Amino acid sequence: MTGKKFTWYSLDRKKSRLDRFLVEEEWLELFDDIQQQRLNRSVLDHIPILLIKESVDWGPKPFKFFNAWYRNKECPNIIRKEWVKMGGRKGRISRKLRKLKGAVRKWNGENSNVLEKRIKDIEERIKTLDVESESRELTKLELDEMRRLNLNLGELLKFKESIWRQKSRMSWIKEGDSNTGFFHSAVKFKAKRKMVNRMKFGNSWYCDPKVLKEKLVDYFNDHFSCPLRKWKMDLVLNFKRLNESEARNLELPFLMVEIKEAVWSCDENKAPGPDGFNICFFKKS
Repeated sequence: MTGKKFTWYSLDRKKSRLDRFLVEEEWLELFDDIQQQRLNRSVLDHIPILLIKESVDWGPKPFKFFNAWYRNKECPNIIRKEWVKMGGRKGRISRKLRKLKGAVRKWNGENSNVLEKRIKDIEERIKTLDVESESRELTKLELDEMRRLNLNLGELLKFKESIWRQKSRMSWIKEGDSNTGFFHSAVKFKAKRKMVNRMKFGNSWYCDPKVLKEKLVDYFNDHFSCPLRKWKMDLVLNFKRLNESEARNLELPFLMVEIKEAVWSCDENKAPGPDGFNICFFKKS
């Protein structure tokens, strides 16, 4: 809800949020940019609420690597091809990941609509064969095609479900559970809860995305550019100290075995940095 904080005001200074819109989950999935806006109160003690659809453009979405992309043979091939073109492990890894991100983003953009089309085409073909089987016996070739279509459809649905499960950031009992609708709803509702409609700086409210970004940058620039305070505190703490051997071990270089063990012990969906590549990418690449 945006606008005022309460929807009902009494003469004896009581306030409450009495008025709400009641909708179904399916309705919220269809209209994902819905907001409740409180209007100005007139002679009534209830504030009118307006249900509006307001889209806010925050600019391009950040890149995020999805584990399900490895189910498609094209993705690993593109990653290897682009990495070899950049000269293997020579140079800065961060710069190479930025270039690789562009190639993967382009590949995903070209194939983003192919998944839904393939699922729809396979379902239509299975429906046609089912109708044919009611009036006659299917041939061996048609039965083989039906089995192949069922296998392909299962793989595509698992692929789609895996993407939505990762977007929802939820764990489920096992990899093959078919809960795409549940994960899809979780993503939508989480996005609504995290949506920032406006922010207050000083005594003024701002809702324009461009202005908000500028205000946030200015705020943190001012916050971190403040001069250091001169203060002194005498503390007498009896810390347990390391001996010389233990202190030298702290400065030993990391071994490749230790690095791999640390990476392999992490959850595959976790991302170590803002570049969008998660632990699954580093494990399988």
